[in-house]
Amino acid sequence: MNIILFIIVVSSISMPAFLNASGPIYNTHYHNYYSANVHPSSVTNSNSNTSTIQAHANNAAALWTGCVERVKKSAGNAQSSMYEHRYALMASLVATVCIVVYYTALNARNYIKDRQLWACWKGDLTMAQLLQIPHGDLTHELIVEIQRRYNNKQDPCAIMQPIARFLCAIEEEHSNLLFYQKFHAYTQSLRCDTIMLFPVEFKHQLQERLDRLAYYNNLFNTWLAEYNIKNAHMLTAA
Repeated sequence: MNIILFIIVVSSISMPAFLNASGPIYNTHYHNYYSANVHPSSVTNSNSNTSTIQAHANNAAALWTGCVERVKKSAGNAQSSMYEHRYALMASLVATVCIVVYYTALNARNYIKDRQLWACWKGDLTMAQLLQIPHGDLTHELIVEIQRRYNNKQDPCAIMQPIARFLCAIEEEHSNLLFYQKFHAYTQSLRCDTIMLFPVEFKHQLQERLDRLAYYNNLFNTWLAEYNIKNAHMLTAA
């Protein structure tokens, strides 16, 4: 019994000393581990990320500077090359303009000869002869020709579709004829209409095509107005 009491007393005296002696050892170990393994790595990673970003920024700046220098160098080389070959470039430009002008003149000469144009309809008759035909007869022939050209085989009773296509066609022809008329006048002002191989009567032919187109358009508008009035009366009577 005395031996047991002695062991308990010794244990109660030695345990606090052991705990006091062991505490600082474990705390020191944990502090050393945290200091050695956490803080240095975080600082190292942060420094590494900053260095990487800075490196990318430097690379981008260097790339941009290189591109600018290359563009400046290319522009300088192009300017120098253009100056050295200025006569050849001017000759090429003049040749290109001449080709475009001649091609436009060729299209103009061929355009007024197209027998499919409404401006060339009844081209075997002069304008004076057309005016001698009674308006009713000529209008009837015009409406029949419109239906023949633009008739929809799938829907033969569709009247408005041929009319719409006729109106678009004469509007396009009128714009083209005006353009060629201005183009011919411009070549005449430069005294190069002969070089463009325009015939002497070309100006008269253009004006005659425009007059025909205006006359046919007037006939059609008159017929359309009478047609609308007749339909309005029929609807009112019904």
